[in-house]
Amino acid sequence: MSDKTKRKGRFGTLISILCFVIIGLGCGLAVTPLIDYFIEGEGNIFISIMGLLLMISLMYIAIFLEMAIHEAGHLVFGLITGYEFISYRVGSFTFVKEEGKIKVKKYSLPGTGGQCLMSPPLYSEDMPYVLCNAGGAIFNFLSFVIFLLLFFLLSSVPFLSSFLLMTAFISFGLGAMNIIPLIYGNDGSNIVNIHKSEIEKKSFWAQMEMAGLQNGGVRVKDMGEEVFPVRNKDEIEGIMSASALAYFESRLMDEGDFDNALSVAKEVLDSPLLPGVLRTAIKCDEIYALLVLEKDKKEIDAIKDKKLIKEMNAMKGMLFVMRSEYAYALLYEGNENKAVEIRKAFDNTSLSYPSSSEVEGERYLMDIAYEMYEKNN
Repeated sequence: MSDKTKRKGRFGTLISILCFVIIGLGCGLAVTPLIDYFIEGEGNIFISIMGLLLMISLMYIAIFLEMAIHEAGHLVFGLITGYEFISYRVGSFTFVKEEGKIKVKKYSLPGTGGQCLMSPPLYSEDMPYVLCNAGGAIFNFLSFVIFLLLFFLLSSVPFLSSFLLMTAFISFGLGAMNIIPLIYGNDGSNIVNIHKSEIEKKSFWAQMEMAGLQNGGVRVKDMGEEVFPVRNKDEIEGIMSASALAYFESRLMDEGDFDNALSVAKEVLDSPLLPGVLRTAIKCDEIYALLVLEKDKKEIDAIKDKKLIKEMNAMKGMLFVMRSEYAYALLYEGNENKAVEIRKAFDNTSLSYPSSSEVEGERYLMDIAYEMYEKNN
């Protein structure tokens, strides 16, 4: 990683901390009247506890509301600039367009509070990307102004005024964290990187196109070459192209080309620009590929260290984690009972999973692992 990238990362960390400080100070200022109100209860423990719970609840409601507003901004500006709706998620609540109808699914992605997926227009050099990326922050800043005005209008109303002021500060902080380009991997840095790099622009389009195709039931292995613009680590110029190489590795996995998948996995893991969730996913692919290729277990042990186990536990509801653990239980531990339980959890998760093509692809890999297990036993 270059010194320039490291400096940018440090500045981004400082800005993120500053945004959290602003949110914290704003929340503290907002709840001061509530604290005074409960102090007037002359030290009643029950009232104090209820007051504390109320303040915490108000904060979480405000955060949830602003995440919903942020993703709505991406949705609105995406639609305005020619993108088509795929899904809208806040927390684990996901609204997905399937066969022309909106259905409610359950899905969560660690490290994200929400996500709005859109299918892009045809790729071109002047394809729109600024407003659809900046839309979330724009909506946050608009809500900041609205909630601040409402606070001044209703400042004499207990509880409600505190909630309005708290939400205003959270909206400003969330908008800033998402649009200041010095923060690695946020909407602002995506806009800057896409502007500077053609391969980043192609990779951004490809990820949106992939989401649209998956929503239509297309497996990764059946997607066109244009969806995989990055094939080796020398083409990586930013977070988008690093992610694009990871998705190319996923295609090789879905094709059953595990030798080449391992090779590409090693390349993409060498990049410091690869997002954390994808890094964990690639390592799970490595473990799976080593198992079905019957490689030395020491290679698997080197990958599945304490850090990865912790990450996999945090993502235990993700399909790729369950698939990897299923293969590990069968081909490493020889524990069929454990594998059966994992398969049941996978099937239950699949019922509400928003992408049937992803379910189909992961189930295909699980079937390969089971066939190998039966063959060897």
